[in-house]
Amino acid sequence: MTAGRGAAGAIGWARPRAGLARSWMAARAARGSVAVQESLAPRISSALASAARRLDPSGTRSSRLPRVLAGTALLAAGVAAATAMAVRSRARGLAAAAAPRSAGRPGAGQGDGEPAGQPAGGGARLAPGRPGGPGSTPGA
Repeated sequence: MTAGRGAAGAIGWARPRAGLARSWMAARAARGSVAVQESLAPRISSALASAARRLDPSGTRSSRLPRVLAGTALLAAGVAAATAMAVRSRARGLAAAAAPRSAGRPGAGQGDGEPAGQPAGGGARLAPGRPGGPGSTPGA
């Protein structure tokens, strides 16, 4: 046999067998990839994720920052509300103290609509002996 004929024979013999070997290996590789995806890949993925969390220095600051900002905003709102209430009550107290009074009549200018010297409710206008008037007895 010559070398050329021997090489051609070897190629003829190997070509169908190489195709069979390739199809056998493709099936094994497909099964192996599924096994890696289902078992090994999740472990590797979780290990990489935990390593990334440990390495990331900004992870701890970013989780605290929103809480700190929310607390500061809440505190500022409380201080503003307390200040507004204090200013309002002080303004009411100053307005009541500065209300104008009439110099000639005591009790005038109090805004109750009653004549000076008369109690509120008009109790002095009732005739004696009537319920609620002067001279009436309680429980009668």
